Amino acid sequence: MFLIKNLTPTQDAFRDYEQVTLMSKFVVNGGFFTREALLEHDPTRKPLLIAVTKFEDGALYIRDGLHRVAAMCMASRSYLREDEYCIEPMNYVDYDTVNFKVGWVTPHDPRKFVRKADLTQFKALVAVNESEEFIRSNYCVYLMHRELCHRDVASLIDFHRQKCIWSCLQNLVLVYKQETNLAG
Repeated sequence: MFLIKNLTPTQDAFRDYEQVTLMSKFVVNGGFFTREALLEHDPTRKPLLIAVTKFEDGALYIRDGLHRVAAMCMASRSYLREDEYCIEPMNYVDYDTVNFKVGWVTPHDPRKFVRKADLTQFKALVAVNESEEFIRSNYCVYLMHRELCHRDVASLIDFHRQKCIWSCLQNLVLVYKQETNLAG
């Protein structure tokens, strides 16, 4: 079992906020993200467990499965059950090395950087320009500097909640200004 508070995200955001909300309802209703549950949800996809990368210094990073871990956190579950994750031992040098054979084309040092949430376009470009030089010279397309909001899953969720609230407030102000101009 892992406590969620001890896991560090490797992404800067969520690709699909609605998906996280639906997943959190699953967790609230007693659901666990086991292979069986994943297969039941979508029999056409390979049921991949949450991938937790463990580095040589003992640091634990969520390489894959951030949406599921965020859903647990939002549903007030503080842990990952042992049948929901797999451990991937890794060292920082290998994590920062391109490996075309396994599709690892976003090398970086996770202590300093986080990956952007949607890498679809970048990976399409890499497929056309399969070179490490291309990847290294375009790191700013797939990476950003790690900030305080990336220190744990709860901080990342809070940051994006605040961002959504700010965006809603800005929209309300715009609507108010438009209504005021129309009334005047």
